[in-house]
Amino acid sequence: LVALMNCEVLDLGVPQFLPWPLAAQGRQPHLSKSLEWGLHLCVMNFLFNHKMQLRPSFVADPQALKRRFVACGIAQAIFLPFLLYYTVMIYFLSNVYEFKTSKQYMGPR
Repeated sequence: LVALMNCEVLDLGVPQFLPWPLAAQGRQPHLSKSLEWGLHLCVMNFLFNHKMQLRPSFVADPQALKRRFVACGIAQAIFLPFLLYYTVMIYFLSNVYEFKTSKQYMGPR
């Protein structure tokens, strides 16, 4: 994946029309864990055969890669609410003790 980004085959930059904090980053690559997982699943799993040689069908059929990207995008869109819920719960459960016992917290106790 690093070679694909260095050769600018994959454009992973944040678009310029987003609000200021994100647009200030310019066109720097941004990979979340789910996006990294999707790229690995779609590209790296199908790039090499069992002998670790470049698979000829990978190079010959770019439409198959497009179909894999679309299928992976649909799967990520389906699982997005569950992943958001999981992330919020992990954040809440890992920090609730600190929020409750911290003397710097100025809310009601």
